[in-house]
Amino acid sequence: MAKKRPFGITILSIIGFISAFIMAGIGAVFILLGGAGLQGTGVNVAALGALSAFFGVIMLGGGILQGIISYGLWKMQKWAYYVSLVMYAIAFLGALMSVSIAGIVIDGLMMYYLYSVRKKF
Repeated sequence: MAKKRPFGITILSIIGFISAFIMAGIGAVFILLGGAGLQGTGVNVAALGALSAFFGVIMLGGGILQGIISYGLWKMQKWAYYVSLVMYAIAFLGALMSVSIAGIVIDGLMMYYLYSVRKKF
């Protein structure tokens, strides 16, 4: 019997899918375009292209990972719950270090919400 997915998890999954699509798309653009269009500008195009490709691979990989985690949440997989909780905790700590009030509040609320629905997984 499939577990009933809470509405909040549905919303988090959809936001995660959208985020994954955007991240992967941006990553693909960085990889494909690299340093294109910079010839004749005095910029080291090879180095800039390699740096662009590197960041593109990171973004593409992050997008794919976000999609996998979002799918796991959608399917109510326990591993996706734990990974999401850890990711929000890391983001929360980052927000604390950068004194980002919005980040602290949002990431704190996400951790609280995930903790509150832990028994559904």
